[in-house]
Amino acid sequence: MSSSPSVPKFLLLSGTPPGPQGVGGIILQELCRLYPDGKLAASLLVPPGWKQTLPEDLAHLPVQWGTTQFEHLGQVRFGKAGKLGAWILKQNRFKSHVHTLLEETCEFARNQNIEKILAVLDGPTSISMAAPLAEKLKLPLITLVWDDVRQLVKSTLLDRWTGRRMVEGCEQALRLSERCAIISEPMKRHYEKNYNVSGTILRLGLAPAFLQPPTTHPHEGDVVRIGYAGSMNADDAFQALLRALDTRRWKLAGKNVILRLLGPRFDMRASQPVGMEFLGWRSLEDTIQALAETDVTYLPQPFDRHYVELTTLSFPTKLTTYLAAGRPILLHTPAGSSLEEFHRDCPLGVWCDSLEEKALAGKLEELLTDSNLYSQAAAWGRAALEREFTAEVFRSRVAALLGVEPEALKGDRLPSAVTLAT
Repeated sequence: MSSSPSVPKFLLLSGTPPGPQGVGGIILQELCRLYPDGKLAASLLVPPGWKQTLPEDLAHLPVQWGTTQFEHLGQVRFGKAGKLGAWILKQNRFKSHVHTLLEETCEFARNQNIEKILAVLDGPTSISMAAPLAEKLKLPLITLVWDDVRQLVKSTLLDRWTGRRMVEGCEQALRLSERCAIISEPMKRHYEKNYNVSGTILRLGLAPAFLQPPTTHPHEGDVVRIGYAGSMNADDAFQALLRALDTRRWKLAGKNVILRLLGPRFDMRASQPVGMEFLGWRSLEDTIQALAETDVTYLPQPFDRHYVELTTLSFPTKLTTYLAAGRPILLHTPAGSSLEEFHRDCPLGVWCDSLEEKALAGKLEELLTDSNLYSQAAAWGRAALEREFTAEVFRSRVAALLGVEPEALKGDRLPSAVTLAT
């Protein structure tokens, strides 16, 4: 599709390159594929040593690559005085580095005739640059948030003062934004109330070619498979699952249990014989197929209050992959989570809000032995996918976020089957 003068040219500022680096990369990849050629450029901020390449079909995209440096203090010797000196030095170096990146990005944006900025608030460097870049260029700003900044501070292990400045930088960018893409309904309400920014929920959608048919019964045979895919960010819930299976000696509904794990890394401890299948990293297509071969999929969120922002404001982006598999989902989340709220409005499967082993094992047993509940849970999941997680919904929300008509975007595209949803 040829570019149109009614479509603004955007600069994408992001610490997550479009491509196969997790769901965030896939979402940006699909966004870039939808936007008209010649109307998008990118300033991408990656760690030193990162392979600075884009997917082949985005090779035409003008890109300025920058490196993220001095975001973390690292190991320090010589006691409190040494730590204080190292912290001051790191702060000065970080500010100087961000200033250099900001000047280079301004020049790049002017050369590209950029009209608007889309900033992904995903790390200390991108957050520090977002508002100053829009102000220096005097351009409208649109932002995108996957995890609340307070959770980012915790996950990146920033010190108190650095974390405070990161929160302030993020809040400044949000208040300056015309619109903000967010991941959950609670986050939308929270950001609109606290930052007076219009929120657009943006979650990955899949085309019909990726979907497995919803099932009506478990697989035949003497084995029950429980599937889990993605990175592990709910260790307390996952350990509760292992303990629940231990109490049943890894048997449910009279069958041996095999836990099928897809992802790069898992911390496993076993106090008795267990059934495990570790399949490692798989493409999106292979992940959906592997989950479709299980009988139940397991989707947890952390119960630990340390992760309250993650549980209440963020949303498990791997859900799209689970729904595509067509198998019933056991949702294991605390009361008050974003996933619980979504489930109340749009049922996804069977929900358990307890870390108690007997309660969790009982939910699994009920799901596997109640044929009506089993088929209903799978049907709920497919209905939820068709309502919220299709390529058409994704396309319409990209258009709303960027302030263009859906017809201005390129023709239908299939989300790239390149990586595991995390």
